[in-house]
Amino acid sequence: MARFRSNHGVHARVLVNDVPMYDRSVLDYCCPTYPATPWFISGENQVVLELSEAPLNEDMKVIPSHFHALFFHQGANIQTDETTLYEEEYPKLLEKLPAEERHLPCSIQSTFTPSGDIPKPIWADVPKGPVPEKGTPELLKAYSICITPSRGGISTPSSRWPRSSSRTNDATSAPSLG
Repeated sequence: MARFRSNHGVHARVLVNDVPMYDRSVLDYCCPTYPATPWFISGENQVVLELSEAPLNEDMKVIPSHFHALFFHQGANIQTDETTLYEEEYPKLLEKLPAEERHLPCSIQSTFTPSGDIPKPIWADVPKGPVPEKGTPELLKAYSICITPSRGGISTPSSRWPRSSSRTNDATSAPSLG
């Protein structure tokens, strides 16, 4: 699993084995967690954190900029079976850099080795190279099949529910359950 905690003032880009995994900056607080196995390979794995300055949220001035990356193995018992594979935290990681590099932007590389059998990632045998911004004909065809319900693909939220012309966050706009 991978968990990234982030708040304002820092943009983080995380690459695992040269494949982008996370690339974002936020103006508040964000903590996504998701499966990381598709990025891992058997044996030694390389992680690169690239950090740079991002806008500050004036409403959060008293909270310092922060980024925390954690890769962990989740066992059967969610409360007790968590094994850390890799962990790094900004601004603490600056201490590992030479004095003249202890500022943003910065980059730090590390390695970790997960235990057990790691399935071969689907990207492992793909030749490296640039992908056009608008995709390749093969990717576009695969995408159109996946999102078209009439072709047996999944339906997107916009095709299942009508779009609302405005969004509000107050309790008065919530639908009635009674």
